Amino acid sequence: MRGEVLDDNLYTAPGKFGGGGAGTTWLVGSGADVARSLRKYQDLGITHFVLSDTPYLSEIKRQGDQLLPLLHS
Repeated sequence: MRGEVLDDNLYTAPGKFGGGGAGTTWLVGSGADVARSLRKYQDLGITHFVLSDTPYLSEIKRQGDQLLPLLHS
């Protein structure tokens, strides 16, 4: 079974780990793509986001290097 694209770059996929839930939904794309989507959801009133993926350490670094500077500009 394949996942679905729910919005510009919001994907769901069948849960292979953890049995489903939040762990099966991702914003996928470049830092600019993800920043654009986060701003769009912020405009809708969403105030908190959990930014996580595996492998955790490299994803934290990538988000810090590529995503957060775009959100602070």
